[in-house]
Amino acid sequence: MINLETSQAGMMELLYGDKAPSLLHALRVASLSVLQNLESNGKMARLLAPFVNRPLPDRETLTALLRLSHGVIFGSHLDALASIDEAWLNGKLDKFETIPTSYEEQVTWRDELVKLIHGMSYKTVSFALLIYMPLACQLLAIDRHHLRRLSLPNRTPTGKQYIAIELALQAERDEQGYKHVPLGTWGSWKWAIQRDGIDAEYPSHRALSCRWY
Repeated sequence: MINLETSQAGMMELLYGDKAPSLLHALRVASLSVLQNLESNGKMARLLAPFVNRPLPDRETLTALLRLSHGVIFGSHLDALASIDEAWLNGKLDKFETIPTSYEEQVTWRDELVKLIHGMSYKTVSFALLIYMPLACQLLAIDRHHLRRLSLPNRTPTGKQYIAIELALQAERDEQGYKHVPLGTWGSWKWAIQRDGIDAEYPSHRALSCRWY
């Protein structure tokens, strides 16, 4: 059954591994999550893990590698990966490795990364933070499952609309008595119920770990 406890355990799975967390890997994995199911995204994460401390291969080789996951590969995915690597190689990701604690500060952190990395959105950067620091994430990766639960059109929100939805979900969390639970964890709980149903097992996120490389 999916409940808060199983969702918290799912977040703990993201801590699997004995290495220092890699923001580079978290961003790469999150950039590939667009229109991707969790299972394929996890397979891609494992294919990219050997490249945590080095640049990705050329575009043609990288495409062939990622196709082994049997997921979807778009040019936009590859563009985002190239932009992430460019920012990393130029030392522009270093300042983002320290994560602020409050929602407002994390919103600013996210805004700066979205401006820096071509092809990364509020949703994908929020997902990167969830992978990178699952127990401290106060942001939500708002996808089709969240939108369906809220009876909203299946169009990825942007800008002020994204913030408005995030704040509405934050208020829902608080009204239900879970203000002490990080928004990322609470949102993952509601996301899993919407995706798989309350009687299912919480889907494993272990393959997405940015500490396992």
